[in-house]
Amino acid sequence: MGRRGSETEQTGNIGETAVTLEFQQLQWHVAPNPAGEVGTDLLLQARDARRFDLGAIVGAQVKSGPSFFDTPESDDAGDVVGWWFRDPNGEYLKYWRDHTVPHIVVLHDASEKKSYWVHVTAERIKSTGKGAKILVPKASVVDAEHADELFKVATVGRVGPRWEGSAWDEGGSILSPDQLRYALLTPRLIAPHPNRPVDELRPDQAIALLVKMRLHELDPTPLHKKKGAVPDLAECRTSKAWRWQFYAALHDVLIEEKGREALEALIETASKPHESAAAAVFACAMRVESQDPLAGLALVDRVLTEDKCDPIDHDWLLLHKSRCLVELGELEEARRLAFEVQRLRTIAPQDPTAMAIAGSGADIIFTAGKWSSDLSQVITGRDTLAAWWRGQEVAWGLQNHFDDHFNAWAQGSTPTGDAGDDTWLKLRTASLLASTAADHSSWRHTSGLRAQHILTFTAGDQDDIIGALTLLRRVGDSKTLKKACHRLLQSGPAAAVRAAASLVNLEAASTTSIRADLQLIADAADVLETETADVHARWILSTLADVAKFKMRFKPNFYATNMLLETLRVLVQVVSPTVRRELIDTVLALPPQTNKSTAHDWANVVAQIPDDAWTDDDRRAIFERRSSVDVDSAEHPDAPENPDVPDSRDAPDLRNVFDRVLADRDQQNREALEARIREGDLGALRAFGDIRDLDQTTVQKLLENLSAQLDQQIEELQGLESPGHEDFFATSTDHEGYVAGTLVMINAWHPSAACWAPIVRLLSLDCPFADHLRNPLKKLRQVSRRLPPEIADTLIEPLRLLMLNGVRNQYFFGIEDVRGEAAAALVAIRPSAISDQELWDLMTADTSEQRQAAVRLIAARGVSQGCDTLWAMSRDSDPWVRAAIANQVAVAASQADTDDRFLPLLMRLLSSEGTLVARLVAVDLKRLARSDNADKLAEVLRDNISSEVRRAVASYDRAITA
Repeated sequence: MGRRGSETEQTGNIGETAVTLEFQQLQWHVAPNPAGEVGTDLLLQARDARRFDLGAIVGAQVKSGPSFFDTPESDDAGDVVGWWFRDPNGEYLKYWRDHTVPHIVVLHDASEKKSYWVHVTAERIKSTGKGAKILVPKASVVDAEHADELFKVATVGRVGPRWEGSAWDEGGSILSPDQLRYALLTPRLIAPHPNRPVDELRPDQAIALLVKMRLHELDPTPLHKKKGAVPDLAECRTSKAWRWQFYAALHDVLIEEKGREALEALIETASKPHESAAAAVFACAMRVESQDPLAGLALVDRVLTEDKCDPIDHDWLLLHKSRCLVELGELEEARRLAFEVQRLRTIAPQDPTAMAIAGSGADIIFTAGKWSSDLSQVITGRDTLAAWWRGQEVAWGLQNHFDDHFNAWAQGSTPTGDAGDDTWLKLRTASLLASTAADHSSWRHTSGLRAQHILTFTAGDQDDIIGALTLLRRVGDSKTLKKACHRLLQSGPAAAVRAAASLVNLEAASTTSIRADLQLIADAADVLETETADVHARWILSTLADVAKFKMRFKPNFYATNMLLETLRVLVQVVSPTVRRELIDTVLALPPQTNKSTAHDWANVVAQIPDDAWTDDDRRAIFERRSSVDVDSAEHPDAPENPDVPDSRDAPDLRNVFDRVLADRDQQNREALEARIREGDLGALRAFGDIRDLDQTTVQKLLENLSAQLDQQIEELQGLESPGHEDFFATSTDHEGYVAGTLVMINAWHPSAACWAPIVRLLSLDCPFADHLRNPLKKLRQVSRRLPPEIADTLIEPLRLLMLNGVRNQYFFGIEDVRGEAAAALVAIRPSAISDQELWDLMTADTSEQRQAAVRLIAARGVSQGCDTLWAMSRDSDPWVRAAIANQVAVAASQADTDDRFLPLLMRLLSSEGTLVARLVAVDLKRLARSDNADKLAEVLRDNISSEVRRAVASYDRAITA
């Protein structure tokens, strides 16, 4: 007779079978617990979505049947939030809580075909007195939506080994499939100790030494090395061992800067997935470093598509894909991939390379999320051993840098170095470790430090300088790049700036580089070749036609239109007539620029277009543009005040610059501008052009307006008792000194109506600020010869006091120092007012402006008498002082053909590889009287690298012809 089975046993079997199927659908492996189990039904082995076993087990106790759903827990609204699983004696819950393997309780609801689970932890267990209970949440279902939560349960409690202070064991404890990843990310754990002799290197050890830039240990020539200890590169390239081929390819790319194709070919020839991953990651990193993320993306995608790598290598590839996507502007997908690699924190906490990968991913989550992520999590995520070891490389490199500086200082010499000294090697190691870890932020930082080291230590090698500028551009350090270009253009070699700018390809710009790309073009504009300037200008014009596309591609953190137009502005004078014509056509086709900021930027561009580039047809088009918007404005006279009626006119700055173009040929327009000037419109004054042409009525009204404005500013400045920047900006003070400078110029050219009293009061004012004085002081120097003697007398004392005391220490703004400008103005107006002692003080002053004033004073007293002094001062380290000397000597040389000391001094100064000296000489070239020396000077400057200088020579030639 048959035996009837237990209903409870059948229900339990159904539950276990259903739960088994549900976990198998999650790609997990499920094994029934062997006979004799005392509280665990199933052993669940966690696997990822790619079916890689993660070596993590979860114990599961399955309960099935309606009785387990009889005691639901509800919230205040009466909705069920879960069910209590009760353990009458508390023995099972204690057993599961204390087990070495994490456990879950699963309640299977056969009617709903759902299983609910809870991780048994001490915090979740509630005492019932004699027994215990635990709430199984209704929200926790065994399904794909909750796979990540189950995955965390499987890996809970994993603790990695302590690597801090670890001794070198030459990678002996690291298994072969991991060795290449360790060599590229944490070479400290693979490379032999520097003091430990090695009979023969393994390929991964050689790679680790290479990454750490311990190049002297890889040199096979020293006699003390045993034969075979160091690999021969020629043999490595043809070796049958793939890893030796990989080492040789890395060496060629990193040290010889060639062989990229051979490196990338190794991705295909690798026989093992971890080898393909290492080759693809390194090749991708090199592509990103050379500003080609699209090619890098293709390399890692090639390996990812095969889907053979283990979880850590797979996520390593995903991270580099994420980095490439960031560079290509695909921020959402990049961030999603960076989130994926965070699973390494739970599945491989014992692996420092996995933690490095997860840490870099945390940084991408933060940066690609536009600062929307939790900063504390990012900091915690990036705080890895790999990052710490990388930081040591930076610290050692900077220590070498400072030691070299100190030793040079102690010897009274200038520190020198090259792109291969100890500092460079350490910083290259740091940037390489960051790059292979796809830690883009750290790569940018460490690479920027390396570029700065090259620029400050270089012995003048132009290739090194070009490389450093290119590196700064690629890492997007636009501020440092601007400073470096400024210095090189002034003092040289300016040709290095031109060469570095010629390498810019805006079509291939990345999200990291785009701002620095534009910055370098703008900084180098004066020395660009016309063909290069044309390419960049056309790209900018095309981009301005669809700025939205630019923003979508680069996700800029700067005002795109402003940056593009500012770059275009400095290119205008350099481009060919053909491209300038294209620019004019673009300007004439612009819709009304009602946005004040954009109109201002376009006005700056238009202002750079030479007057002779505008045709009569262009002027008619501008006139029609102005007339059409004036008619439209007449139909809506309340438009500026009524926000419901749009203003279709160009904003004032652009209207003013158009007026200036028209005023050059249109008397009616000039009369209209004068009417606006009489109303106090300073924009119209800028558009008018030559202020000498203003009629007396306009001059009188203008002087009244300017004087009234300056009186108000003086009154407000008198109320400032301390240098508080908030108070300063709260005033209507003209911080640039434009009003005062304009008043000086109008007074000088229209002396019969002049009003000098406000200028004297402004210069005599005891004020905690000084920068607003720069412009009027500069204008006073320029018009010094037009000042009536009685006015000059009133200016001497305030200028003298400013020369001696015109320095202000600001808490917020730093030091404002106009002593040099005041001295220059005083020299121009009354050189005899400065004593010999004061001249000597100026010659040895700390600021360049004061020493330049000394040069002008020496020249004012007679260049011939002071030529020896100028020869001595021409060794000044500041290029502006040398340029000031050249300017004064050039003027004197053109007037004294018989003094044979002038030209040698001038030619030596003009031998500078920078452009500043030549530009300051060229400033006065077209005003020089015709002489043999002036002709010689023009000939020397004719082929100068600076387009500004070449234009000045062209003006000189035209003046001679005329």
